[in-house]
Amino acid sequence: MVDQYFIIQKLIDVIYHMLMRARSNMKEFVIFLDHESYNLPDISNVTTYSSGIANLKYLEVEIMYDIRWQNTIKFLSILSKVCNGIVKFKLWILQTNKEIITPILDIIKSQPINNMST
Repeated sequence: MVDQYFIIQKLIDVIYHMLMRARSNMKEFVIFLDHESYNLPDISNVTTYSSGIANLKYLEVEIMYDIRWQNTIKFLSILSKVCNGIVKFKLWILQTNKEIITPILDIIKSQPINNMST
């Protein structure tokens, strides 16, 4: 029997690829993480479609629990290098770890954020 988690994760990967190919100029991205969340696709896909997220203007990150999804952490790590104009950033953290805080701080330091809410 195929694991349901594996099937859902593959479906997320496919949808992500479709969005990144279709949206060469994505403006908003929302990440919601809790104990029932699924991981983002492998980071190599993010670098393949980096032009799709380079002009990101709004980023929302909501973390409910101490999450250690490596692909999501890698995605956040690359945003500070690929994006150049995040002006609105919404951050809500209930519980977290150093692994996720470091890339979030890098985003805050590297972007011209003029509207931040927590």
